[in-house]
Amino acid sequence: MLQTGGEVKEMERTVACLRKAIREKEAPLKVAETRLEERTRRVDVELCKDPAMQGSVSLSIFVM
Repeated sequence: MLQTGGEVKEMERTVACLRKAIREKEAPLKVAETRLEERTRRVDVELCKDPAMQGSVSLSIFVM
């Protein structure tokens, strides 16, 4: 019984750490997504795969 209680508490700590990690990544992910969205909506500029665009894509994938 004590072992089960300890396992439950450890799992609760793990879940809390995972939730914290997700919260910490939400803001950088939103920035990366916004930058990508803005770059794809540029007026009179062709879509391209320049270093800035590739960096934005890499950042959004890394943050996920």
